[in-house]
Amino acid sequence: MNLLRFFTLVLLVCVIAVVFAQRCEAEVTVIGEIPQIKQAVVLDGEISEDVWSQSLTIPIRYETRPGENIAAPVDTQVYLFEDGENLLVAFKAIDHDPRKIRAYLSDRDKIAASDLVAIKLDTFNDSRKAFQFFVNPLGIQADTVIDEHTGNSDISWDAIWYSAGKLTDDGFTVELKIPFKALRFEDSKDIKTWGIELTRIWRRDVMHRLSNQPIDRNISCSLCQLNKVVGFKSVEAPQNLTIIPSLTVVKSDTRDLENETGWQTGDAEERGSLDLRWGLNHNSFVNVTVNPDFSQVEADAVQLDINNLSVLSLEEKRPFFLDGLDYFNNWSRLVYTRVFEEPEYGVKYTGKTDKHSFGLINLKDKHTNFLVPFSQGSFFERNNNSESDNTVFRYRYDLGESSNVGMTMTYRDGEGYSNRVAGVDGKHWFSKTDYFKYQAFWSEGNYPQELVDKYSDTERFGDIPLVKSDMSDSAYSFNYTHLSRDWYWFATYHHFNKDFRADSGFMSFSNWKRKAVGTTRKWYADNGTWWKHFSIHGGWTDTQEVEGGKLSEDFNLNFEVAAIYESLFGLDLNEREEYYRGIHFDLQKQIIWAEFNPIYNLLVNFEYANADAIDFSQARQGKTDTFDLTLEYQVTRQLSSELEFINQIFDLPQGELYEAEVANLKLGYQINLKNFLRLTVQSQRFKYGLDVADEVKFMGTQLIYSYKVNPFTLAYIGYSDNAENDPNTLQLRKTDRTWFIKFSYAWQT
Repeated sequence: MNLLRFFTLVLLVCVIAVVFAQRCEAEVTVIGEIPQIKQAVVLDGEISEDVWSQSLTIPIRYETRPGENIAAPVDTQVYLFEDGENLLVAFKAIDHDPRKIRAYLSDRDKIAASDLVAIKLDTFNDSRKAFQFFVNPLGIQADTVIDEHTGNSDISWDAIWYSAGKLTDDGFTVELKIPFKALRFEDSKDIKTWGIELTRIWRRDVMHRLSNQPIDRNISCSLCQLNKVVGFKSVEAPQNLTIIPSLTVVKSDTRDLENETGWQTGDAEERGSLDLRWGLNHNSFVNVTVNPDFSQVEADAVQLDINNLSVLSLEEKRPFFLDGLDYFNNWSRLVYTRVFEEPEYGVKYTGKTDKHSFGLINLKDKHTNFLVPFSQGSFFERNNNSESDNTVFRYRYDLGESSNVGMTMTYRDGEGYSNRVAGVDGKHWFSKTDYFKYQAFWSEGNYPQELVDKYSDTERFGDIPLVKSDMSDSAYSFNYTHLSRDWYWFATYHHFNKDFRADSGFMSFSNWKRKAVGTTRKWYADNGTWWKHFSIHGGWTDTQEVEGGKLSEDFNLNFEVAAIYESLFGLDLNEREEYYRGIHFDLQKQIIWAEFNPIYNLLVNFEYANADAIDFSQARQGKTDTFDLTLEYQVTRQLSSELEFINQIFDLPQGELYEAEVANLKLGYQINLKNFLRLTVQSQRFKYGLDVADEVKFMGTQLIYSYKVNPFTLAYIGYSDNAENDPNTLQLRKTDRTWFIKFSYAWQT
């Protein structure tokens, strides 16, 4: 299919979807006007000032989960006003047994184990995006961005706002001050209408979600159901400039165990950087970073990566990319910022005007990293000796009440290398329960001969070249989904041609097409029963090469029940036909899993899988037993612990092929609201039998002290090291050790 025919077909699909898109807005209610009161409030969590009696008062009257819009079991009152620069909110949460309130000292964004209160704000009143601010009874914060288009809630988003909380004899009280400069909203001098929801998470034998409004489970969109508040007429765009200088000092020592060399002492490396965030108005922002420090203080969790054809995806944690990241979201991961390893500089512009949303990133990276996909997985190509210029552009237009259409363009250019991608996508609602979404992309690329030669081994990579000097091709997908109270069903088709490459993204397959259908039926219990809801899901998936043969066919059946003790239990059954290197395999898998709180301060996640599996190195069938256990134990109000342990054994008819173990242990001590200590220990053990009689061990440790005023004004002091088997003694010995200090300060006007 040539480029002209491809985009003609795409345009036709867009026009048809726009014509048939319908309004799916739920009925909403204006519940009050936010008054403007220019009076100072001391944020101490006590709600003691007279100004609170003049504010808009909204009660939280409903339980929306697990109960379905029944009366809330506890009383909560919420007070709101604005002072021209900030939105001020107070919660008075009554509890008939205050001793059972869960209130833990923890780091920011890690408050899920506590009771919570929250405010959700749809500041553009378009049912597409909302900001949500959580506070626990001690005043510790978390914040998220909710994207209705993707259905994601992004906990990585951070804003500078203020909160305080206090436990009382009859519950707890919380105060919030949210600067308008932390939000994005319509730049208008008229009275504004915002969507709003006020919630409380009340944790007892089950987790009760309480709200100021009922939630209709037969409406699959959530933001379209928000009640409305009006006001903010005199709120004007304030000067909104944030400058964040930072300094990082790192010193690392290394040694070679195999050659028995001593420690090679490294020099201390200093790196200063400057980040700037400039709000042009309420809805348009520029981010600039010079000599950026993109180091991550917290180590990525160790994952099980053995006998795996696909590259593991890692979470983005770097502030430059996180701010406004939702503006670049689409169905597929066409933009995956972790491929940009070490930029020299970066510039980003994001904004929204009326129905138009747009985002632009331009950066120069010292490296050129990307995925090399094929029909059954991908390889990660890292080129540390080649710089690249990178540009990402995203535009989205809102249609009607909830639908949208968008376009994405990416461009990467390096020495002897380039990759360009352009495409469109959309999501169109036909009713309150049904939507259709699509995406279509075109790519062109040029790759150096050394990379072509590297992936030309037909015995290893197959007859279809994974990399060619010149590559261009297309990819497209369609999905129809129905989501209501009792039923969920979908039909999806993906088609990724063999030469399609999206090097700025995380598309880990090519030469690949898939058909999938599935349905779920859900039942809800009456109030007061031990179980809360039960569901059965069935699905079928057929995957083939675009040029080649069949890859796999799956049938799956899943059972899930939610019950008391915040528990969730499941059984997954799967039958699979898979073709690998021309060999047919019949595979079965059974998984049993559970998540529950046996006691109030302990969360247990457990999964056991017994499965037929393929040894991809030799194309032979065996069996795996995989055990995955996670324990989160709140030892005291200040001391927390988390342990994840994974064990997998692969057996062949001849005997055991390997045993793999991965463990992640975290111990955190929150000294007070701003200071914490964290110890992380990570280990891996691989024991090989049959072909290789050997055992490999790795271990890493990290100790961090943090002083954090807000997400951007902070200090870290830490130490980390790694150890592996000494080939001479077979004992664990350290191979490297690092000391680091990081300071940053957010200066706002």
